[in-house]
Amino acid sequence: MGSAARAKLFLGATAFLHLIECSGAFNIDTETPALFQGDPTAWFGYRVLQAKSNGSTWLVVSAPLWENRTGSLYRCAYNTETCERLPLGQIPPISLGLSLAADESTDSRIIACGPTYEHRCGENTFLNGICYLFSSLDLGNISPQEIRPAYQECVTGVDAVILYDDSQSISKQNFQTMKRFILDLIGAAPPEGDVRFTVAHFSTETYVVFSFNKYHQAGNRVPYDAIFLHLEGETHTPSAIQFVADKVFTPENGARPQAKRLLVVLTDGLSNDKKTNFRKANEAADQKRIVRFAVGVGKVFADQTKRAWQELNTIASRPENVFDVDSFQALESLRAQLQEKIFAIEGTSQASNASSFELELSQGGFSAVLPPVSAVRIPCPLPSHP
Repeated sequence: MGSAARAKLFLGATAFLHLIECSGAFNIDTETPALFQGDPTAWFGYRVLQAKSNGSTWLVVSAPLWENRTGSLYRCAYNTETCERLPLGQIPPISLGLSLAADESTDSRIIACGPTYEHRCGENTFLNGICYLFSSLDLGNISPQEIRPAYQECVTGVDAVILYDDSQSISKQNFQTMKRFILDLIGAAPPEGDVRFTVAHFSTETYVVFSFNKYHQAGNRVPYDAIFLHLEGETHTPSAIQFVADKVFTPENGARPQAKRLLVVLTDGLSNDKKTNFRKANEAADQKRIVRFAVGVGKVFADQTKRAWQELNTIASRPENVFDVDSFQALESLRAQLQEKIFAIEGTSQASNASSFELELSQGGFSAVLPPVSAVRIPCPLPSHP
C-alpha cells in the first residue's frame, strides 16, 4: 500500500472514531417498561415529554380534557410509576396541554398551551389561546408565567365619524343629496348594536356638526338641533383628518377607549391643503387606531391611474376601503357596502349556539416550541490534516 493510500485510510479511520465520540445513544427497555395510568376520558397522555427540575428527571403528561376541557398537567416519577397533578390554581377552560414543548438544550423549562379559551366581548365571543411557561416542577414552587399569543383584546362598540366635504365645488342641490345620504346611513344603524356617530364637515376649516356625546344623549339618533353647514371654502382634506384625530376622537367628545374607531371621508375632488400633508394626518389617525374609508364623488375619480384616485388610496387605511361613484345621485348605491363595513363587528353573536366553537381552535397556542434563550450549535470538527 502506498503512502498516499495509507494517509487516506488513516484520515478516514480517525474521522470515523471522532464521530463516534461525539454521537449520542439511548436504550429502550422492552422487558420492564414504566407504566403510568390516568383518566382516558381526560385524554391523559395526549402529550408527553421529559423534563428536569432540581436534579430530578420527570415525565410530564398532559390531559387536555380534564375538568370539562380545562386541561391539566401531571408530573410522573419513573422510580415509583406514579403521577401527581401540577397545582396550577384557577385557570379557564383552555384545553391545557393540547400543545406541550420543552427547552431541548436543558429540559429545565416547559411550555404548555391551550387554544380553546372563549371570552365574552359585549355581544360577541372570541376564541383565544393561553400558554404557561414553567421554570420549575417542584410542587411547592410552581408559579408559571402566563403568555397570551395572538390574543384578541375585547373591543366593544364602534365610534364612527362621517367627515363630509363642504367646499365651493359642491352645488347646493348636490349638498342636499349628500346630507340625505349621511342621514340615511346613520339611520340604518341597528338598534341592538352599539354604534355611535359624529358628523363633521370641512373645507378651509373643519367643524363638528354633533359629537358622540350629543348623539348618545339624543338616544343614539341625530340630534334635532344638528345643523349641516355648507361653507363653500377650499378643500383642506389632510387638515380635516388631523382635526378628527386630535379633536374629535377624545373622551371629552364621548369617544370610548375600547371602541373600534372608523372615519368615513366624503369628498368631490383633490385637496389643495397647504397647512399640512397626508403623511402627518395619517400618522395622527394611526396613533389613534382609526380605520379610514374614502368615498370619492365625481368623474375625476374614474381614472385609477390619475392623482385623484391615488389620493383616495392615500386617505383610506387600505385599498379595499376606497369607494367611488360618478355623481352624488349615485351615492345611494354605496350605502349597503358602507353599512356592512361600519356595523359589522368580528366575533360570534351571543344569539348563536355557544357550541359553535366546540370544534374550533385558536391560532394562539395551537402549537408550541420553546427555543433556548441562547443556543449555538457547534458541529463536531473533523481532525485537521496532519
